[in-house]
Amino acid sequence: MSQQGPIIVVSAGEPPPFASALQDAELLPVVPCRWADASRSLAQLAPAAVVVAASATAEIGLEALARQVAATRLYLPLIVVDPTTSLPDNAIPCTQSGGKFDRLIARLRSALRVRTLHSTVMRRLDGSTTALATFDDADPARDPTVLLIGRGAAYPSLSVSLGERMGVVGALRIEAAAKHLTTRDIDGIVLGEGFTPRVEDAFLTVLAEDAR
Repeated sequence: MSQQGPIIVVSAGEPPPFASALQDAELLPVVPCRWADASRSLAQLAPAAVVVAASATAEIGLEALARQVAATRLYLPLIVVDPTTSLPDNAIPCTQSGGKFDRLIARLRSALRVRTLHSTVMRRLDGSTTALATFDDADPARDPTVLLIGRGAAYPSLSVSLGERMGVVGALRIEAAAKHLTTRDIDGIVLGEGFTPRVEDAFLTVLAEDAR
């Protein structure tokens, strides 16, 4: 899988085993570095993601590294493998088991897709200072808006439950949902009951083909 920049793997000593697993999964290039070089590597290499091997040393340097990651204009995934303490808000925990790294690889691929989407959005916003200011003020993690699609018996209670936690845009028909997706800022989709499998498959196919 190609990405915009290398993947930096930060550890206290020798490269951790998951560094080789990332290479085997063709998440390239992988650049191992120690904590003393982490900040400089981040500034010079413009990585696509940062993966940290948790350790006592990591606990000391992680806060500073997380602040540096958060300051980048484009979303930069920061994944901490096997954390033992609480993490900064922008760090993604990933716990492995049995020496297998399938979960890490899947989580990293997902984070890189989010980065690609963010890159696409930022390119579209380039040249519009007003649009950039509006985008920067929005925090999807803090103020998410979901599109709730459905017309089954559970729709009212589901709408209330979601509305207590986040913004909700409702749609009773697939056509209305498609219109909302083209005109509103939507952070997630909840597909409820009331549609045939054929309609659901068609809708999911359209979503998969959407470059956003």
